[in-house]
Amino acid sequence: MNLGMAYTRLKNLTAAHAAYENATRMDPKNPDTYFHIGIAESAQGNHDAAVDWMTEAHNLAPDRSDLSSALVEELIQTRNYEQARTVLTVAAATRPNDPSLREALADLFAAQDQRNEAVKAYQESLQLDPKSVSARLGLARVYEAMGRTENARAMLAEVLKLNPKNAEAEAQLARRAFEAGHEEEASSLVQKALASDPDNFLANEYRARLQLGAGQLNEARQTLETLVQLDPQSSRVHLLLGRVLARLNQSAEAEKEFQLSKDLEAKHGGAEKP
Repeated sequence: MNLGMAYTRLKNLTAAHAAYENATRMDPKNPDTYFHIGIAESAQGNHDAAVDWMTEAHNLAPDRSDLSSALVEELIQTRNYEQARTVLTVAAATRPNDPSLREALADLFAAQDQRNEAVKAYQESLQLDPKSVSARLGLARVYEAMGRTENARAMLAEVLKLNPKNAEAEAQLARRAFEAGHEEEASSLVQKALASDPDNFLANEYRARLQLGAGQLNEARQTLETLVQLDPQSSRVHLLLGRVLARLNQSAEAEKEFQLSKDLEAKHGGAEKP
């Protein structure tokens, strides 16, 4: 399994997957091996496969909250909300005060646009784990969706106080600045986020949007094609790539991306959330 982890750190996910699968043959009862294969699949945007592997891990160690929470997050990605709720209900029966499970429940509420319930669950998670960065990030996203922009900004400020180089917080602030028309501020925040984490999905998405707005079409295309490799199930990235290709007068390729975006929206029951 150590070999797989080494390949993962090097971002060689194909080799990591092969190493982990070999480890499952050597030790088929080790849940961590299945868990790490799930992570590798998720990193490549293969969320259905990630669910299968993380289910194996969870079945081997159903009392581990980290495995329960990870499985729930992948079920949310694939919109298997009822199955996610079942996993959480069973886990919470024996671990009612586990902050990670409470946060996973909040993520589930947020994914289903049950925003008041999500806020309550995130706040309960923070009461159990006052230093949680991920709960604050989730709460910021929900506040933003509710139009409570000052609350969202306050949460992101708390995140950056706890972790001054948190790329996701900087990327969320970049999105807010971009949508408010403050492109110079957005660009600065994107650069900060990418300096902290070059692979941050949201930061790269807004890097592409800034490149598109500046007429840097080839650069935007390159950024978006990298994002498609990271998550081929992202309908909004396919849509944005289609717009870039249309600007480059590559009509056939653009139409292909537009259709992929529509197909993914239909598959997932609606437009993808940022």
